[in-house]
Amino acid sequence: MVLYSLNFAATVIFVIIVCIYGENAVAVELSSYLDNSEVLNPVKRSTGTKTLENSNTICGQENEKTTGWSRFPWIVAILMKDVGDLKYLCLGNLISSKTVIAAAHCVGNIESKEIVISMNWNNLKDWSDATNIDVEKIILHPEFMIEQSSVADLAVLHLKQSIPPKDSVNPICMWQGPTDVDKIKDVSGAVISWGPNGKGSIKSIPKLINVTVLSESTCIRSNNLVSLLLSNTTLCAKPEEDSDGMCIGDSGAGLMIKKGTTWMLRAIVISIVGSPNDDGCYPNKNAIFTDTVSLDKWIRLNTL
Repeated sequence: MVLYSLNFAATVIFVIIVCIYGENAVAVELSSYLDNSEVLNPVKRSTGTKTLENSNTICGQENEKTTGWSRFPWIVAILMKDVGDLKYLCLGNLISSKTVIAAAHCVGNIESKEIVISMNWNNLKDWSDATNIDVEKIILHPEFMIEQSSVADLAVLHLKQSIPPKDSVNPICMWQGPTDVDKIKDVSGAVISWGPNGKGSIKSIPKLINVTVLSESTCIRSNNLVSLLLSNTTLCAKPEEDSDGMCIGDSGAGLMIKKGTTWMLRAIVISIVGSPNDDGCYPNKNAIFTDTVSLDKWIRLNTL
């Protein structure tokens, strides 16, 4: 059995950790879960607040009139500059007009000047309408260590300029609700996936994977090696049985949970236990996520 993290940079961890970068979600109604606790949003303190400068944009609102990535306008691609070209590394999530959060193992060994954040596009083969913004600073969580990548595997990226106010660019809301994972077990959410198209090549059009949050004990029962990846900053979720599951290329993808018309970010994809199929995907394999709630104070502190 091999332990996989989900981006394209390979690192030896535990046995082997291979980094994984990269419709119609079934989202549970959260009215029975949400309480009046403080909203875990480092930018604004309530869902439904304007979140972009000089804009009427409200966080967590999907664009139902479009397909592809622009349907979820907080999702960004983290791209490596490469001799006049751009190469896909992994995914990130826009949480304010100048802040993206992503998996630390995706950006831990590169400098900010080497990457750009790309948004406002429908597929990786069509950059005609894309908005590319340079990164000013990469901040790794201080507890993150590449040799123990399941602990605090989270990075904050500061952009060199604010995102231009557009209906097609919209930050996701941070989590509002119970902080204890056991209180959201069996809750349904969704993860955006690139999903390789055979031999590890990334598809140009994304897909939505329905997932269910699992308790730690249930996750470990599925595979004892999962315990090597779980920590006090992680949670576990299972993909829908008839889906491809998460795929190589999906590191940094958000575990999104919907309340009414608003999507909230609970966690970030970091790894999977198992071996991929020929298409580079992990059907029926549980995924490990960094739980943003466990690191919310640090996220708030480092959000512009």
